[in-house]
Amino acid sequence: MIGDSAAAVLAAPRRITSRGFLITLALVTVGSLVGVPLALKWATASGHGLPGSLTLVAVTGPMHVAATSFFYFDREFWPVLRETPVRSFWSLGLLPLGILALGVAGKATIGPWAFLLIFFSHNVWLFYHYQRQNFGLISFVSRNVGAGRLPTSVNTTLNLAALGGIVSLLGIPGFYPNTEGLVTPQAYLAMRTGGIAVYMLSVLSMMWVFRREPRLRESVWLIGALVVGMAFFLPAVVLQSAALAFLPNAIAHGAQYIFMMSVLSGRSRRGWLALLTMCVLAVTIGSIFNRMGAWPAILAATGFTQVHFLIDAKVWRLSEPKQRAIMNDRFDFLLAA
Repeated sequence: MIGDSAAAVLAAPRRITSRGFLITLALVTVGSLVGVPLALKWATASGHGLPGSLTLVAVTGPMHVAATSFFYFDREFWPVLRETPVRSFWSLGLLPLGILALGVAGKATIGPWAFLLIFFSHNVWLFYHYQRQNFGLISFVSRNVGAGRLPTSVNTTLNLAALGGIVSLLGIPGFYPNTEGLVTPQAYLAMRTGGIAVYMLSVLSMMWVFRREPRLRESVWLIGALVVGMAFFLPAVVLQSAALAFLPNAIAHGAQYIFMMSVLSGRSRRGWLALLTMCVLAVTIGSIFNRMGAWPAILAATGFTQVHFLIDAKVWRLSEPKQRAIMNDRFDFLLAA
């Protein structure tokens, strides 16, 4: 009895920290998904700009992408990066240069269709990347509440929701920049209708998963995480404006990532110095990315964003022992049920 009481006392601070982490993560996510559309609608109706909106977009956009560079400055992740030299090092040059070459050559041969194809494929990968991060965060919650590893059916269902979201978004006129007239009204309608149908199918699929996997229903925290993961793409499915449909997802994703990277860097062996390093890298490199918005520099920026996709898919993969050991150390408080 005494031993059990002592263990409970020792576990209490970790439980408080883990709950605070989960609440903050939920507020960051839901606040972005709900607050951004409301703020944009208010700004449109009132005719006033939103103070700090450009800074928010920069931080959750190019700066969150740039924050990935911190892994190259964290010695514990060097063995992880060295496992895949093409993905981790060669891609830094190959992807930006490759997309730049494809874009320039494509524009010379097939005109604006080149940009349309690159834009289309990049955004499909982008939304898949969004949902992979959601899946990782839900996995953290599942482990925290003692539900263990998420079943494969959850992964499949979340990916289906992401597919519905991106197809719906691609079906909104005006989402494709500088490609007026290339996509017909009939094509927009077909994509919009198909995307909504796929998303509704994912909702039905998640209901089936809940029924088949009772352990997913045992914790309100895990239920909430799964509901938020499914609702993540609702703005893209429900809202008709390209900005209203896209920005909530982009800002929520970037805010989640900055929060996670702050914890990961701040809880490393270098503590506050590592956190400061991550922030400096994010601001400095992100500011450079933010200036690469004109043609053809935007093609290279797209390539660097895709490097971010690749590196994240490697370093956050908890199924591999090296990454799991590092994350278990940095996020040890999440193991407290």
